[in-house]
Amino acid sequence: MNHNMKTYLYASLALLGLTLSSCKGSEGYEPGPEPASDSIEAYFLSSNPAEYILGTDATSITLEVGRMKSDFAASVPVTVEFQDASFEIPATVEFAAGEATAEFTVNFRDMPTKVEQQFIVRIAGDNANPYAIHDGSELYSGKVLVSEWKKVVSGALFWFSTILQAQVTSDIYWLDGFNRFRIENFLGTGFDLSYSINNSEFDPEDISTWTGEFSPLDHYAEEATDDDYKYWSLRDASGNYFEWTPDGAPDAVTGLFVYRTDYYSAITMDGSTSPDAYFTTYMNTASGKYDGWEYIYAYWTEADVIKP
Repeated sequence: MNHNMKTYLYASLALLGLTLSSCKGSEGYEPGPEPASDSIEAYFLSSNPAEYILGTDATSITLEVGRMKSDFAASVPVTVEFQDASFEIPATVEFAAGEATAEFTVNFRDMPTKVEQQFIVRIAGDNANPYAIHDGSELYSGKVLVSEWKKVVSGALFWFSTILQAQVTSDIYWLDGFNRFRIENFLGTGFDLSYSINNSEFDPEDISTWTGEFSPLDHYAEEATDDDYKYWSLRDASGNYFEWTPDGAPDAVTGLFVYRTDYYSAITMDGSTSPDAYFTTYMNTASGKYDGWEYIYAYWTEADVIKP
């Protein structure tokens, strides 16, 4: 178990490339139309979040739009592919002369709470170049959710019990109305990890149903497997294996692999069990001295639970 597992991914991509090459050479293939020579090649930056979680006082979100040709002012039309009724979407994005980026503000009114709303927009006509290499896309799909993060566990103790013998204390929050939680400073990494609980009977109004398999929602990647055991790895913002040193640990963690199913990794939020969460993991370390199976347990009590 090490970083060579990426070989599976590379092999799959290579096979996909061969398949695509075969398709291109098949009879009936026709290339797409060439972009206009005077196109400014506008695009929505990839740094725009795909999802916004906002408070009830929010009235808008602002996206960044880039362009490849920026020596003149331009008014670029934007086509709405889809929108829920709450959004007010401008018809154009305005670039000032010499500016490579511009703001595109989407307003909303009467936004319902605890209900996900969506819109999809596209740079119109010849103003985009789908073949250009840039950090973004001519199409943007965004979701807006108006709700509130509520603290539901105060001071949960996470314990690397087998190898590192390190401990981290974190608060846990719940997104009101949804099967969505986040752990502050997850395992001492410095970032918050969002997760859901895999349980078909989960009821946001009944904390006793907040129990089941721990399933991450960010900072992770599913790993390829050649057996029946599914697992995910902890990743940084660039998609690389996350590396950090938990407080008090004798070595840096260079790869953490967490096994799925409620038998290997589960959580119960109401403080009625001990441990309240556990993770069966395999760990790589900087020196290699501490590589191996690490069992991480989490503890809190009913007194630590803040019932919503």
